[in-house]
Amino acid sequence: MNASRIDSDRVLVIATLITGLVGVSVFLVVYLTVMSYGTLNETGTTYARLALYILAGTLILSIYLALAARSRALSTPGMSGIGWLLIAAGLILGFPALGGTIGLNPVPGVTSFGGVAGSMFLVLAGSALLQAEHNVRERNDDN
Repeated sequence: MNASRIDSDRVLVIATLITGLVGVSVFLVVYLTVMSYGTLNETGTTYARLALYILAGTLILSIYLALAARSRALSTPGMSGIGWLLIAAGLILGFPALGGTIGLNPVPGVTSFGGVAGSMFLVLAGSALLQAEHNVRERNDDN
């Protein structure tokens, strides 16, 4: 049963990382499209909202890990630092999102509903993963 718990926590961390990177990739494609063409059609707006929903799922997974993670697998050197990777991805997404919000003409689905919230989701998700790692290390030090 303990090995199953370790595997499920590792799977959740990897799923969190993959969903975060997929969401950032979709947002970057949306922003490149806006920079190239200046506007989005309905499909582009749908992709922007889909990316935001993917990043919201990343946040939910990481919060679950922060609250329920108990395996030592999260504090191993191979799994350490994934939270910082998500925080960096949030910052990478945040700069074009803020620049697009401030400097571009309003683009429906991008400037008002999108990248800024997505970058905040990623920063919070990375912080939650760091908190999960800290909680596991603290529990292991007590034992």
